[in-house]
Amino acid sequence: MNDSTAATTYVGQLAEDIAPGLADLAEVINLYVVGWHDFGYAEPPAPECKAIPPLGERSADAIRYGHDAIKEIDKLTRQLYALREQLAGELRQDEDIRAARVDAMLAERRPDQRAAALAQRMTRKSGGAR
Repeated sequence: MNDSTAATTYVGQLAEDIAPGLADLAEVINLYVVGWHDFGYAEPPAPECKAIPPLGERSADAIRYGHDAIKEIDKLTRQLYALREQLAGELRQDEDIRAARVDAMLAERRPDQRAAALAQRMTRKSGGAR
């Protein structure tokens, strides 16, 4: 297995862990759409290959596949919106945590900055360092 294949496999596994079923559902939708096209080609690659029948001439199975595709697309859309909501919430939480950490770091530095500013003022008032 080369590095590219390994990376693709790893990303695919991660995606399945994070959003289980999305890729499978997309594949199912693709199959239903192919069925809606009555298993034909938009541009048949060879004369013996079937073309997509025009609307109004597709089989009953093709029509059923079309309806099934819509049902699965609706399911996928709901899952994508739920995933989007989860990610947006996590991003907001991450931003809040990072902001709190930055605020804490700045608060730690403020006493040192105040002391340095006070020493500088005292030096100016006394006429400078001697």
